[in-house]
This record gives sequence, structure tokens and C-alpha cells, in this order.
Amino acid sequence: MGEVSAMLGVWSADGSAIAEFPMKVDTGATFCQLPANELYALGWAASEGSRPYRLADGSVGSVGVGRVKIHYNGRDSVEYFLFGDRCVRPRIIRPSPSRSLLG
Repeated sequence: MGEVSAMLGVWSADGSAIAEFPMKVDTGATFCQLPANELYALGWAASEGSRPYRLADGSVGSVGVGRVKIHYNGRDSVEYFLFGDRCVRPRIIRPSPSRSLLG
């Protein structure tokens, strides 16, 4: 199978600019993830705190979560984002079995 990608617009927190990011499309993904430094530069914060996660390879950790305004397919919406490491690659992240990712 081939890899599908799309451009995702991310608004600055003050609404004055929009930055585009190439994103890997995964129809089973629950959240978008970008490097935290990119989101901070646009004025966003991990306002929902830090939550545990488990990667598909079984490793666990903690990641910041926040709401971010995006533009995709001609529409604006506010979505939950994972604030990843500086060199983060798109990943499918699922909640730790002991705790929901958002609460």
C-alpha cells in the first residue's frame, strides 16, 4: 500500500497567520501530532496538561495535549493535538490501558 499525505493548515493562536504542515494520513488516528516547538512558535500551549500514552511498539511515556485551531479541506476546526518532541514523526498514539488520554 502507498502512503497518503495531506497539507494541514495550523492557525496561530491569535489568528493572524496560518502555517502549513505535511501530514501523514491515517484513517485510524485519533489525534494529530506536531513538534511542540512548532506549536509553541504559533502561540499554542499544551493547555490540557500532560497525559500518558502507549505507542504501537509497547513503549510508554507522557505527552502534552492542547486544543489547536486548524484549517483542512476548506474548513476551520479546533482539534486536540499532541505536543511531540522536536523531531517527532507522525505516530498513532492510543491511550494507556490504565488511563484515558484525555482524562
